[in-house]
Amino acid sequence: MANSFGALYPELMSILEASKPKQLAWADNISIGAQKYEVTKPWKDAFQRLGQYPAARRIQMNRAYDAYWTAAKKYMVEFMSGKALTDRDAGFWYDVAVQNSIDNEERIELRQIGSSANTGDSLRALFAKAIADGSAPKWRKDVFLRKSTFVSGRGSVHGSDYLLSDWGMFGRQVTTVDLDAPSSILAILSAGTASNEELTQPDEEAGEAADMGGPAVVPAPLPGAATTAASPHSGWPLYNKFAAYVATLGLRYFTADELLFLGSSNAAGKCKGLNDYPPEVFWKNIAPTAAVLDKLREELAAPIHVLSVYRAPAYNKCLDGTAANSFHMRFQAIDFVCDVGSPSTWAAKLREYRNRGVFSGGIGVYSSFVHVDTRGVNANWTG
Repeated sequence: MANSFGALYPELMSILEASKPKQLAWADNISIGAQKYEVTKPWKDAFQRLGQYPAARRIQMNRAYDAYWTAAKKYMVEFMSGKALTDRDAGFWYDVAVQNSIDNEERIELRQIGSSANTGDSLRALFAKAIADGSAPKWRKDVFLRKSTFVSGRGSVHGSDYLLSDWGMFGRQVTTVDLDAPSSILAILSAGTASNEELTQPDEEAGEAADMGGPAVVPAPLPGAATTAASPHSGWPLYNKFAAYVATLGLRYFTADELLFLGSSNAAGKCKGLNDYPPEVFWKNIAPTAAVLDKLREELAAPIHVLSVYRAPAYNKCLDGTAANSFHMRFQAIDFVCDVGSPSTWAAKLREYRNRGVFSGGIGVYSSFVHVDTRGVNANWTG
């Protein structure tokens, strides 16, 4: 706390011991914006620093588990006993635990719904309506839209559109063993922070991948599979030389074409045509990063899709939310998504590799993709 808040630390400690009216007045004073959803910059920066510490994250995770996940599992037992469960069911009841209280009258109705012949989306739709109907009139629409997002896996909440598959919820069946399994995120946080790890600010390496809604390119075929498709990069004078270099890396799942992907924003919009192929002097930089991703592809046993690799300086500058010294400009970073799992599970694997000394570098976890680079110094951030 002292490291995070610095000169603000004495004031924070004092207000924590103050009366509730004084605490509310203080909170109102540092809050800004029409809805007061933001706080003034020195406090915002301090809270962001606090959120980067593994100890603080672990406290948050434990609170989420003890207060909400435990309740969600009880709801699933009470209202869905004997029915097949999916990850969307788990997400639905977790959200109920976070947002809603259930009185005795609602409990009777939910049990009746759960004992009906309905299953899957139709069952969650009935649950969503019942939960919303039990809410205060002014919140009913908000609750219904939010819960309905878990019905089909897509929805709009508070003006933002959500696709649950971006968050690892594909409607796959889960078991009670899955629901009781320890969090892989907790396993990461319990390891603490190594002496050579940096705690960086969010969005350090966002950019084009942050705006993408899905895979950018077709993943490489499995080893041994035949392909006759012409390369979209064959017009580059150094293409054959680069392809020959990639062939020496021993990659099993990634091709030269994937590592030459110029990014979706290079094809249209304000950044159209600004990207270029990596200078030959940078080619060696991609080798360790590609090797890490190749290993991850093997262990995940599912295609990995490359979203962003090399960025020319002009292209990187044009993109919103990029770091001025982005490792993409050194051909040393890859943003990606995978057909299975979620960004948190992919990042967990990468952290495991890093802890074992497979590589040293940065791991950025975003809502729909993961950034990995081999900068030689460990860094972590979320976007």
